Amino acid sequence: MGFNSTIMICNDHLHDIENDPKFGAKVSNAIGCYDYDTRPFLYNGLQVIETHHADGIIVSAVGGNGGKLLGDGGWSRNLVTYKDGEDWKIKVLRELANNLGYSIRKKRNG
Repeated sequence: MGFNSTIMICNDHLHDIENDPKFGAKVSNAIGCYDYDTRPFLYNGLQVIETHHADGIIVSAVGGNGGKLLGDGGWSRNLVTYKDGEDWKIKVLRELANNLGYSIRKKRNG
């Protein structure tokens, strides 16, 4: 299936990105070469947050002109691609919470 990458682009830098003829090569190099935890690729308003196999699902947070991988797991992409409703979101949320040492439960009505 290949791989996917999560990239954050700061909209304030779109003009610089648009006028950089080597931008695509820089992004390609960054995706292939950087360790996102210890050496995140930051370039003129762009950050490569992570890369993962396309069959998996990742959870990331983006804000403050940057981003961070929150978690990844063996969650099947079929949860997202082929099913409607909230069930897949809850499964991913529960797994992420569990990996971080927490548990979640639904609120009581009332």
